[in-house]
Order: sequence, then C-alpha cells, then structure tokens
Amino acid sequence: EMLRSLVGSEMCIRDRQILSGAATLVGGLAAMRNALSDAHGRGKRSVGPAPRHAKLAVNAGFAIAGFLIDTHVEKPPVSS
Repeated sequence: EMLRSLVGSEMCIRDRQILSGAATLVGGLAAMRNALSDAHGRGKRSVGPAPRHAKLAVNAGFAIAGFLIDTHVEKPPVSS
C-alpha cells in the first residue's frame, strides 16, 4: 500500500507486478530477520544467516530503499 501511494494510481500492469514482488521481498526479509537474528535474544540454537542470505538481504534492501527515495524525490508536489 505504501509503495502504491508513493508511485500513484496511474500504474501499468508491469509496474504493479514489480511493486508486488518488492512488497513480497520486504516481507520475506522481515521473516528472515525474525528467524535468523538475535534481536530478541539468543536462543539455545542460535543460527545466523548464510553469507548468501546476508548478501541478498543487504542488496535487496538497498535496491528497494533507493527506489523509494528516488520515487519520493521525483514525485511532483501536491497542490493545496
């Protein structure tokens, strides 16, 4: 919903698919963080992410954050 509000309602099907995939990716990153991090304390069987998962999380987060910032900067101002 936040991605849609940033981009606007005038989206083609391709853009909707990309944003839907980005939203799914963000949800997956949150689930990975909850499952693999020690943010809520270390359990008896604490397991960190594999290097490939860590790289995926960092690069995907960077790409999505960059897209959101660029979209915000490029969005025309709202007239009152």
